Amino acid sequence: MKKFKSTINNRSASFKNNKKAMLKLVKKLNGFLKLSKSAGSPGALIKAKQRGKSLSSEKLNLILDKDSPFLELMPLAGMKHENGFGPGGTTSCILGFERSASSATLQLKK
Repeated sequence: MKKFKSTINNRSASFKNNKKAMLKLVKKLNGFLKLSKSAGSPGALIKAKQRGKSLSSEKLNLILDKDSPFLELMPLAGMKHENGFGPGGTTSCILGFERSASSATLQLKK
């Protein structure tokens, strides 16, 4: 395979500005990902429990084998939804292994 020679100058002002802007966006994205794992505010969680609702994470624990790997496919779904729940919304879509089958794709409502 022929070698690829980069023409990127990582010492240039534009590279440094682009890197700074990208790191800022990555930090914001990581904040949204962290927020999507929270499953809602404490008040919203109490209301959901009072209505007899289960969290997606609780449903996953019932379905998936303990400590089995899974991949959440859309952790930021619903992030910009008007009057929505924010990142993670009310749905979790995961790919993992369930107790009775070799693999499964699950979509759970929070």
